[in-house]
Amino acid sequence: MKSFKSTLHISILLSSILLLSQVAFASGREGYIKECRRSLALLEPDVVIYTNEIVFVPGKEDSLPDGRVIFEYALAEDYKDTIALIEAQDPSRQGSKLKIEKSDKSVAFNSQDTTHKESEFLWYQIDVTQLLNASKDGTAKLQVKEFHKRRRSPYPATLDIQSE
Repeated sequence: MKSFKSTLHISILLSSILLLSQVAFASGREGYIKECRRSLALLEPDVVIYTNEIVFVPGKEDSLPDGRVIFEYALAEDYKDTIALIEAQDPSRQGSKLKIEKSDKSVAFNSQDTTHKESEFLWYQIDVTQLLNASKDGTAKLQVKEFHKRRRSPYPATLDIQSE
């Protein structure tokens, strides 16, 4: 049964990655994620940590009027009851936390390009200005961790499997 739950978590994870990719594509953004590696840690009691190693190429819509450059991190609203914390840091420097601001809306979401609504996501704006200033190739390399509580049970809590 443990293997089935792990498989289910991985399939849910892949579905969320595809959904976020679709939202990023549909919003007509110039910036994009060049590379993303995700890992999953199942801790006791009922804590799940998703670690995302991201290489981000910003577009002009990611630059704010005050000169900061942000990476917009979206999480499906379905996780609002389980998400406990989101942290971001520079993976090349341990302990170097990046500033994160939770927002009610996206900086560049275009509802005409997608069937999804902006309100279906939790939006986090991560300041990657320092990462870009230190970058030699114009990319921001960051690590984002999602800490979820009580997410061990798949949704729905039970799933009937019949063998023929």
